[in-house]
Parts: sequence; C-alpha cells; structure tokens
Amino acid sequence: MLKSGACFFLLCACDILPRELIFQKDIEVAGLDSAKAATGPINAGTLVMVVLGVTAVEMALRTMSRHEMASPLLLLGVGRLIEGALIIGVALMGKHGVSVVGISKGRVLSGFGRGLFWSAGFGLLVVLVFVSLLSVGIDPLPFIKTPLPLMIGEFILFFLVGGLTSPVTEELFFRGVVYGFLRRWGAVSAIVFSSLAFVLAHHMAFTGLLLIQFTGGIVFAFAYEIEKNLMVPITLHVLGNLAIFTISYLSG
Repeated sequence: MLKSGACFFLLCACDILPRELIFQKDIEVAGLDSAKAATGPINAGTLVMVVLGVTAVEMALRTMSRHEMASPLLLLGVGRLIEGALIIGVALMGKHGVSVVGISKGRVLSGFGRGLFWSAGFGLLVVLVFVSLLSVGIDPLPFIKTPLPLMIGEFILFFLVGGLTSPVTEELFFRGVVYGFLRRWGAVSAIVFSSLAFVLAHHMAFTGLLLIQFTGGIVFAFAYEIEKNLMVPITLHVLGNLAIFTISYLSG
C-alpha cells in the first residue's frame, strides 16, 4: 500500500540530495520559520532511510503474501507495526528525536483532544454533504462502502489493522515524514503533494473512493499544519476509517 508512494519520494529525494547537502549549513544558519520548525525539519537523509526501509518491508510483505505464509491481513498488520517502529527508530537517530515527525511527549493527550474536535467538525461536514446529496437523489453510500470480511476473526483483525495500525503508520509516513520534508517549499505545496502521494500509494482505481482519500489527505495535512501535532491527524484518520467501516457494516 505504501510501496508506490515510497518509491516516488525516493526518486525525489535522490534528485535533490546534492543540493540539500550544499545548502544544509545555510538553512541551519538562517533558521526555519515557526511552522516549518514545528513540523520538521525532515532532511533528505531521513527521507531516504525511511523510504528504503518502508519499501523493503512492502516487498517482503508481497513475497510472503504470494507464498501464502499467513493471513494477508495479519501480514499487513505486522508490516505496518514494523514500518511504524522503523520510522520512530530513524527519527530517534536524529538530534530532534521523535519531535521531527510531530510527536511530543507532553502533547499526546492534547493532540488526541484536538483530534476529537477536528473529527467532530469533519463528521458534521460529511453529514451535511450526505444530506445534500440525498436531497438531490444521489446515494453517497456506494462511494464509501468498504467490503468487510465474513469470518469473525478476520472481521476483528480488519478493524484493528485498517482502523488503528495502518492509520497510525500512514500518518507517521505521509504527514510526519513526507509532509515534513515537503514543508520547506510552503504549506500549500506540502499539503497537495503529500495528499497526492497518500492517494497514489493506495494504488486504487479512479473511483469516488479515490476522491474521498484525496479529501481525507488534504484534511489530515491541513490539520497537521494548523495544530503542529501529529496526534491530531492520527486521531482524525483512525476515527475516519472506523466510521467508514462501521457504516459499511451497518448498511449491509
């Protein structure tokens, strides 16, 4: 799921790496503005290490899936845990620690609270859009409905992996690392291109769900830009996925 996006940013990082090294000292002397400092700075070396690690995990997952070594959902969940740990590990190697990916020990609970606030507002907006579409005879459910496993074990695993493990790791990668790297070129560019990478990495068909994913990516990145706390988009992403899965289940 993350492989295509990872490869894309590996190419980008390699392309600018020499320039990054040349001007790194100037950047440190000049300093970053408050927004960039709060959401990074992710340098090219960090990006490359994370992308290489995530790509390696994704390739291993594909190999194990082809050989049917375990449940695809279980493999995905384990893979996401490894990728999340890898990103945290790479962040800890730097002088900024995990704050480089927007995580601060003293702001986890406050970030969760702000994430609930953002989720409530976004949820209200979604309800208004649903009501508007229904009023003109358009059923919005097919655009968000997700197929769910029938077996109880796989069903529970689906909610755990798709509703918790994957959103946390994806936010670490796409907002914590990719957005943090792109932020040096401005908030708008970082929001748009990190959201495009988020969508492309899911390599889905160009359907209504693709538009919803892009919208979600924009909202997650915008929330991160405003709050400077990765717990906010993590909470948004987790609750958003769980809401989609719950609606899909209740709608049969």
